[in-house]
Amino acid sequence: MARGAHGTRSMASSPFSRLRRPLSFRWGALLLALSACESETPPSPNANLTKDAKDASPTQPGGDDAGGYAPRDSAGPPSGRDAGATNGDPVADAGRSPPSSTWPQAFNTGYPHGLPGDTRPPVSLTLHAGNQTITEDGAVIDGWYVTGILYVRAHNVTIRNSHVVGCASGGAIDNGYGPNGPTLISDTEIEAPSTCGAYASLGNVNFTCIRCDVHGGGSGIRMDGNVTVEDSYVHDLHYKDPAHETAIGSNGGAHFKVLHNNLECNSDLCSAALSFYGDFGPIDDALVQNNLLNTSGSFCTYAGSLPRKPYPHATNVRYIDNHFGRLFKPKCGIYGPVTSWEANAGNVWQGNVWEDTGATVDPAPGP
Repeated sequence: MARGAHGTRSMASSPFSRLRRPLSFRWGALLLALSACESETPPSPNANLTKDAKDASPTQPGGDDAGGYAPRDSAGPPSGRDAGATNGDPVADAGRSPPSSTWPQAFNTGYPHGLPGDTRPPVSLTLHAGNQTITEDGAVIDGWYVTGILYVRAHNVTIRNSHVVGCASGGAIDNGYGPNGPTLISDTEIEAPSTCGAYASLGNVNFTCIRCDVHGGGSGIRMDGNVTVEDSYVHDLHYKDPAHETAIGSNGGAHFKVLHNNLECNSDLCSAALSFYGDFGPIDDALVQNNLLNTSGSFCTYAGSLPRKPYPHATNVRYIDNHFGRLFKPKCGIYGPVTSWEANAGNVWQGNVWEDTGATVDPAPGP
């Protein structure tokens, strides 16, 4: 149920038939060719988001579009890992410090609801049970608690001060691969339940996510092109074989900005906190600036130039002023802070340091 009084909402929800996605969801292909692929049917004609429409009936828990999780209590602890928790890693437990308050964390990302240290005015949420489809250009979603998938199939949609809990191949918030967007998501918690398997919480193209709290699922945010993630906290992903997890990742595409985020991946099958792989296309034009990276995986970041990939050379990838942490591993990742870096074609590595000492972090080539 939603907490408190009704919040402001600019649009209402609508019923629509369950969406399913074809094999074109490329992240599923990467994640070791998930055996259970979906087929998508278009929304029914009455599925458009219209004013004064009734809330959709809730989806049943346990399916690939399952929801039904209550929002976190404003009087309780932050969502996800407590500030001092270390997930049992002996190195982290040996005295590694958690991120300082200068980095995005649970209290200053997601929808504001009165956590200690949050200077934003608290908001109340209104329940929208079940899947929701946005088809009206310029729609503003404000103060929604969605227990299902929020499909964006329109231009210039704004989602703010909200909490979305759901699971499907395109994410709890699914911006699609088509001509949708640009979509602005701000001050919103995006959550996938532990049953979600390998799916990410947010995808795929032409969106901006600012002050988002993203957690759960097999991966945090998947980027396919024209994506900005800023001032956000991605953390507490759920291990589910055969996921290769990453807080933020792309498997091909261009025009990415990853700016001042706190990125953590510390489940049993993490690859990195931030990964760029040339699987379905080359990586081009990525600005990675002023982020904190921590992982229990192989490296804290894969920089996009892996010789074994179909598109092995990333271009115009700029890592600037990032901080590499030791919250889970003494080398940031098992083997080191960075791999797959190639000094070519506009790539820049500048001002990247260890979080605890300020010492310079040097890039390393791909394996």
